[in-house]
Amino acid sequence: MPSAGEFCNRRVAIAMKAESIQDVARRMRDEHVGSVVVIEEHAPGKPIPIGMLTDRDIVVRLLAASDRHVHSMRVGDVMTEELVKAWEDDDLSDVVKRMRSFGIRRVPVVDRSGALQGIISLDDVIEFLQEQVTDMSNLLSRERHREERPSP
Repeated sequence: MPSAGEFCNRRVAIAMKAESIQDVARRMRDEHVGSVVVIEEHAPGKPIPIGMLTDRDIVVRLLAASDRHVHSMRVGDVMTEELVKAWEDDDLSDVVKRMRSFGIRRVPVVDRSGALQGIISLDDVIEFLQEQVTDMSNLLSRERHREERPSP
């Protein structure tokens, strides 16, 4: 299996705690993503993940459970702060086990300094595994076909 750093998507939608929920929700819609990694910049070009905000957080935590006005809400009011991360050198299979044990679908990938490097989503993992199974199935088919050919 590849490492988290080899596998992750390097294009990550990000947000800051102080941004309005409405602005970030629009950006999620425009970028066709279901989540953003909430970051703080401790140094220029070193975004440190501090939370996640998902479309589900917006619907379940904000719209369905709050009497506050959406216009006044900030990312920091709704984001999940208990962030599960993966290190770049973690094996993908270990990351998947961690995702399963925490019941999450997306994991930010960080380098050893804690800076955001990418994201792994369950959808990407499933697509990867599907390709692997298809490749193995094709190999078995070709082998069977080769064995069925008459010998010269």
